[in-house]
Amino acid sequence: MNKLNVSRIVSEHVATLTDARTGLLSWGDVFEFFGLPALIAGAAIWFGVRFNYNVLSAILTAFSIFAGLLLNLLMLVFSFAEKAQNGGILADTRRKLLRELHSNVSFSILVSVIVVIVAVVAVVRVNPTPSETRLTGATMTSLLTYLMSNFLMTVLMILKRMHVLLTQSIKDVGFRHVA
Repeated sequence: MNKLNVSRIVSEHVATLTDARTGLLSWGDVFEFFGLPALIAGAAIWFGVRFNYNVLSAILTAFSIFAGLLLNLLMLVFSFAEKAQNGGILADTRRKLLRELHSNVSFSILVSVIVVIVAVVAVVRVNPTPSETRLTGATMTSLLTYLMSNFLMTVLMILKRMHVLLTQSIKDVGFRHVA
């Protein structure tokens, strides 16, 4: 069972939610990535949001694709990590950013896989007959809404960090050619 234990992925992702100035866990960030999705899921239930078979199929397809794309991004982060070994002025900062990216991308893949599993279960439960349209219940809706909200916020953080990393790499390459 140890090979299936993903708690380290979760704990390393949470450890990236720190205040850059203090290096301590930022409770605002923790709320943003875990509390806010819970509020969004609660709002979805409050407003009576439910998912039908077609929406669940779209979620299943989208998150299956995301999982594959994020695995490729993980390989890109790995190749950046190999290049970061060369040193340079910002090598320590770059290595820290790459470690955090690795944790965030791994966590996003995990969330994608969980969304796919939950969506498959929901599709099986909601599978409509020609004469009826069945919808997800409150539990399934809130779980999917929570996971998708958390995923979206994490992907936005990954995008921001990739932007910083690529911008710095482009500056480094440009600097070496000018010198």
